[in-house]
Amino acid sequence: FLHHDKKHSYIKDLKIELPKSYIYTDSIYLSYHADNKGNNREIINIYNNNINAVVHAQDLVFLSNELKSVDNTININLRIQGNEKTVFIPSFKANTPDGSFVLNTGISIRDWQERNSTWGVENLTLKARTDFYEDILTAFHVDEDIVSKISKTGEIKLTLDAAGDNKDLIAQGNLVTQAGAAKFKSNLYNDHLTADITAEEIDLNQILSDERFGKLTADLSISGQKAHSSLTGIVKGEITNFTFNNFNYKDVDFTVKALNNQYDFEIDSEDPQCIISANGSAISDKMLRHIKINATCDNINLRALNITDRWGDSDMRGSISADIDMNHTGMPKGWVKVDNYPPIGSDNNYSLNKLSINSNDTTILLDSDFGHVEICGNYNYKTIGSSIMDIINSRLSFTDKSTSKASKKQNRFRLNAEIKDTEWLKSIFGIPAEISSPLTMRGSVDDSKKTISLSCNLPYIKYNGSEYKDINAYIRTPNDTLQAYATI
Repeated sequence: FLHHDKKHSYIKDLKIELPKSYIYTDSIYLSYHADNKGNNREIINIYNNNINAVVHAQDLVFLSNELKSVDNTININLRIQGNEKTVFIPSFKANTPDGSFVLNTGISIRDWQERNSTWGVENLTLKARTDFYEDILTAFHVDEDIVSKISKTGEIKLTLDAAGDNKDLIAQGNLVTQAGAAKFKSNLYNDHLTADITAEEIDLNQILSDERFGKLTADLSISGQKAHSSLTGIVKGEITNFTFNNFNYKDVDFTVKALNNQYDFEIDSEDPQCIISANGSAISDKMLRHIKINATCDNINLRALNITDRWGDSDMRGSISADIDMNHTGMPKGWVKVDNYPPIGSDNNYSLNKLSINSNDTTILLDSDFGHVEICGNYNYKTIGSSIMDIINSRLSFTDKSTSKASKKQNRFRLNAEIKDTEWLKSIFGIPAEISSPLTMRGSVDDSKKTISLSCNLPYIKYNGSEYKDINAYIRTPNDTLQAYATI
């Protein structure tokens, strides 16, 4: 039934049907401001008793083609009332027949006939079971690993109040899952976002399926702005409690600043068993490109942190700094430096006063208390070992070398090394080796010519209680042959 005149419109028993959906209203009433000719009409009152709808996802494929594989039906019930300034939906209810999804809220739209209208959502409560959102995420081709981790949070319950317009937004609410809870407040104004988030007892073991992780409680403060394709922002956080390897870390503060693809960070931990301070920066788009770091450790007790018992209750102290350009097709370039690394209080103390590694296109140089290593030429540390083995194998093989495939490796370098001290092997790695005179190693490797020339000299070594003297060894590949020699 439809009635319409100059000052009123009235619809009764309206039903619109789709293959698997429908919308029905018993009545909608509108009244207008208008002159006697019906001109300059403005709605002054809106009233509706009930709108009931059954919406099947597959009838909404015009919004997204992915919905054709979602077999979910949602029942909707709402009432509308309003005037020339504001439209109210005091009751909006939506749910699936099996209860896997339930939503209740109130909605208002102010100045709804104007371009600068504002809206509000009040007392929103939402509940969604795993089986409901799993189907939707899978239909939209979300990565299986992400879907799996989200699903492990179990049933989701959300309470929310929000308001905004076509540019700005303010919201606050609570999110509760079977893996923990979070409170949040956010504000978007002139493309600038601020947010405060409190994560409470987030069970990372449940989400990550990794028994090393426990629960996390932390506060985050976010401020950022997006302009065109660039992102600028800052995240400040305080971890009040975080369990890893059955140790509870407390009082860890961190800051991350983002500008385009560069991220600057600071970390400070005041936990008595892990006192560290670090800062640095990283450049990353889809892959990590460059990293800088400076870290100072005033105290780390690795036994208390359940990492290793090797040094008993020793306190680790020292500093590390690095500046590395990550070359994902070859050798990273840059440098790493370690200073003053003594475990204090151990029966088997070892003090590493310096360790530096420098790398560029043609040279890698390691210099430390215990020795010096230099590699010059073209090299890729990922393939040095396999290059040597391939060349040795080519000399041992009885196949026709004229038909063998050329190596794709491009290692061609000279090696010069002198190791003066092996105490670090025993203290750090537990390898029971002692030397009284330097170990020297020299040689070269050339993939293109399939040649090796390596020699090693060690006057004395004591290993696991046994003594060995005058060790000499070499391996060479002259004239398409393999020569190896060793004496002890």
